[in-house]
Amino acid sequence: MLNKKRIFSNIIIICLVISCLIPGLSIKAATPGDATPDYGNSVRRRARDVAGNASSSDATPSVPIPNDAPDITASSAVVMDIDTGEVLYEKNAFQKTYPASTTKVLTALLAIENLKLKDKVTIASSDNELVPKSYVTIYLQSGEKLSVEDLLYALLLYSSNEVAFALGRQVSGSYDEFSRLMNEKAKKLGCVNSHFVTPNGIFSEDHYSCSYDMALIGCDAYKNATFKKITSTFSYTIQPTNLNKKERQFFTRNHLISKESKFYYANATGGKTGYTDDGNGSIVAYAERDGRRLCASIMNCDPDDNKFYDAATLFDFCFNNYVAYKPLQNFSLSDAATDNSSSIMSTYGKVSNIRFQEYNVDRNYTITVRNYADLTKFRKKINFTEGNDNIIGNIILSYEDREVGRADIYSTLSTATDSVFINSTPGDSVPKRGKSDPGRAFRVMGEYVNDHSAVFAIPFIAIIVAYIFTRYISIKKTRENRKKNKGVFRKDD
Repeated sequence: MLNKKRIFSNIIIICLVISCLIPGLSIKAATPGDATPDYGNSVRRRARDVAGNASSSDATPSVPIPNDAPDITASSAVVMDIDTGEVLYEKNAFQKTYPASTTKVLTALLAIENLKLKDKVTIASSDNELVPKSYVTIYLQSGEKLSVEDLLYALLLYSSNEVAFALGRQVSGSYDEFSRLMNEKAKKLGCVNSHFVTPNGIFSEDHYSCSYDMALIGCDAYKNATFKKITSTFSYTIQPTNLNKKERQFFTRNHLISKESKFYYANATGGKTGYTDDGNGSIVAYAERDGRRLCASIMNCDPDDNKFYDAATLFDFCFNNYVAYKPLQNFSLSDAATDNSSSIMSTYGKVSNIRFQEYNVDRNYTITVRNYADLTKFRKKINFTEGNDNIIGNIILSYEDREVGRADIYSTLSTATDSVFINSTPGDSVPKRGKSDPGRAFRVMGEYVNDHSAVFAIPFIAIIVAYIFTRYISIKKTRENRKKNKGVFRKDD
């Protein structure tokens, strides 16, 4: 009986050891980890050359204007989908232009990111002295104290120039340091033809941008809830301050959101205007319709007021002629061919530290296509790569044999020593885990652990079974010998 108990105990211990060596054996359905993959800009989103759509690439080539696009006055313009980063329309997108007060979009974004709305800012004499006489101000006094929130409304609605200097100085300590921060931010966002000298866009040969870059900046700013709230406001009142006992009310210069204006556009949700004699009219404008959010960057528009017509015209064109398509919403591995040119096993396989993992894509990944595109012609192909952090491959989307997009495949449990096993059959969809999670399109592991982990466990189990069997035979034989020789041993005592 004692030996049986010992054998049973050994079996339990050995099983526990195996479960530690192979964590996947204890996972029934590859439960998602707590961390949410970063679905940010690891793959640049392109405009889609699908059934007549404008096209672009990761670099800075010229993007053709769609044949049916309307004429506009501006010499340079871009319409970008805020949520996908796709260029739906462009005209001379990378042409050097002078952004004027649309520069304040970037200034406001940096102020929001680095300051608290209730922080107090003291106006310096230099904030006023640096503003040329012909430029807009709200006549703040040196030594006057206002909140960051008050200054942001004055900046984005009324386009006050001394406010831009005050905010820049408050963020960085000096005007030059703030300029450096502006250029650093622009580079981080992917801008390709911009250099910022001032926080307000006062004309300088060295202060320039392009409609593509201003659209990138505009989209990033609009994703900030505080910026969006301010830029969507029609009027604002600054309460009395330490040096001014009267209220100061001002109104937005963006006529697209003014119901009393002939330029009013019902779908407009905000924006920032600009004008200089050298740069002509400009605007970074926003509009929403049917859940879609667009940013129009209009540069070098003459006459100035036509920037509102141009923006409204391009918004209508893009809303009416493009649709949002989510090709991975119900995607599974069986929907795609697999490119095995890069072996996942040779890249990641390290048997010394086996971990069964789960892989996901963003089920809300969206591309924008012309509304007459045949969605049945989209094809999907899985391509495994050597990976970057937790990205181990991508799904290549094509339309009529032309690539139109890529969505990353993410590893939930990525470490440098993990082994990676990709199931050849589709896994079940993983439900959303919360608002912060963009969602899971498919689970590559699926039920892989249940179906295939035995392949890796068999050698271990075989050795253990052989060991137990040998020990059992040995013990049994020993007991039989003891019984057989029982009397002999007693005679020797």
